[in-house]
Amino acid sequence: MIINIDPQQSLGYLLLADSLTEVGDYQSAISNYNTAIQLEPHDKSAHINLGNAYKDIREYQKAMDHYQTALEIDSADPTIYFNIGKVYKSVGQFDQAISQYNKAIELNDKYTDCYTALGNLYYTIQDYETAKENYVKVIELDPENEMGNFNLGLLAKIEGNFKKATEYYTKTISINPRNVSAQMNLGDIYAASGSFEEARKCCNNVISENPNDSGPYHKLGLYSNLAGEPEKAIDWLSKAIEMAPECAMYYFTRGEILMGLDKRNEALEEFEKVEKFANSVRERNILEKSQEYMKELGKEKKED
Repeated sequence: MIINIDPQQSLGYLLLADSLTEVGDYQSAISNYNTAIQLEPHDKSAHINLGNAYKDIREYQKAMDHYQTALEIDSADPTIYFNIGKVYKSVGQFDQAISQYNKAIELNDKYTDCYTALGNLYYTIQDYETAKENYVKVIELDPENEMGNFNLGLLAKIEGNFKKATEYYTKTISINPRNVSAQMNLGDIYAASGSFEEARKCCNNVISENPNDSGPYHKLGLYSNLAGEPEKAIDWLSKAIEMAPECAMYYFTRGEILMGLDKRNEALEEFEKVEKFANSVRERNILEKSQEYMKELGKEKKED
């Protein structure tokens, strides 16, 4: 899109900055927002959007400075409190974030994005009941809200209410068939209840939309193993590893299945690869478990 800018008018710089933000060119966007503000210091939108740009690059104090300026211009704009809340959440000041979100809702009690943000925050601190109340409010206001339905599905799954979770995930998928997380979570529920064919359908739905995603092949491996088809599981996991050869989880899963098949040496090789590729905090558990398996298998190998 070509934007013609009158150097004496702030609007052109504001529109250009918005476009630059959308493509992730934050420094250029910030420069143009500042030019817009120089031309029109009381442009509330320019201050809000500049604050958002700073928030996105984690320069939180600068973001807050511009949100505060926007409040001085219009203290009744709920989006400003909403964005201030997002900054507080980003820096772990949850009580302040909740306070700001509630101020936004006081000004606009139909603010679905703010109810979603509140729900997400309460989910983060594991106050699932209050999170649920906010997500319910979202779908009361907007029954076709994708994330409202998805998040309620997530909470229902945590509660063990798989029937309700299935309903919410199915609704989410009807709204957006490309929601990979909803498809995969629904697949897990089907697999847990022994409905492996339905679980596989969920994986295949994801593959049809995202053929380069290795995740559903890993799930197909897990489901096949649960269904009592370990050899088929190995084939699916090999496909996942072919697509993502540095994913420690895939080697771990294949290693456990090989142990179940009593292919000890092959399993040991898989766990050695976990040790090689596991390098994040999220992978610590499988790394520690792999090291336990390696000690056990290594000892057996020596005894042989």
